[in-house]
Amino acid sequence: MELVLRAYDHAQVTRAESLPVERLWSLLDGAGMRNRSLEGGPLQSTADLWARETVSERMAALMQEGFGRQSLADLWNAQSPQQRRGSWPPIAREEAFALHEDLIRYLTYGLWSAPLAQVAETLATLTHRPEPTFDPGERSEVDQLKSVLDASEHAAQFAALFGASTRLSLSEDRGGALEAAVTARLDAARVLLAPAAALIRAAEAKALRVIAYDTSSANDGLRRFVAAELAIPGETGDSEVDGRSEDPPGPVQGN
Repeated sequence: MELVLRAYDHAQVTRAESLPVERLWSLLDGAGMRNRSLEGGPLQSTADLWARETVSERMAALMQEGFGRQSLADLWNAQSPQQRRGSWPPIAREEAFALHEDLIRYLTYGLWSAPLAQVAETLATLTHRPEPTFDPGERSEVDQLKSVLDASEHAAQFAALFGASTRLSLSEDRGGALEAAVTARLDAARVLLAPAAALIRAAEAKALRVIAYDTSSANDGLRRFVAAELAIPGETGDSEVDGRSEDPPGPVQGN
């Protein structure tokens, strides 16, 4: 299972969903939705062309069905009694989730991933926590990860903040051997986490949103994020995943 940080253009996703379907199809067909100025440095993710084609094909179908002048937001937000009759809304809840997710994937500019167990163990060592666990759906744990990442690009600051707690995590005093172990553990943590910190810093400079989720096959974190974020009027407000109902996990960075 991996922990994933994804930096994407949330403002452009929102804009895409507010455009008339025919306009969105035209922009997708001409690859006009992505902004090349957002690429470069830590933001190295290439465009997900499969996601683009999936949305484009659905837009073409909606145009054939006579919905070219309406937006995706209109087509899955059936709020009036007239809209709820018959075949309204034209886009059902699960398809709305899938389209929103594909737009996020296509408008992603940066990705970082690492084994979730390795990240959890690293955070537990750095902060002297008894249990090496990490849940990207918990706001407090995401905030703690962010605080560690903020320091990980600067060796002296990182050692000052987490040296003592790492020393405690490595337990008994072994003199010079313990100090060598602490230094090695801090260096390994920085190697693991500094690229994620660079991604977040670059995303902030480009006004991109960063979200964190895991890749458990039993709980697709990106789909869970989408389902919770995309509260569709007329449907159940909360999203239940693995038996729990919750608000959308907050982003690591951005609104």
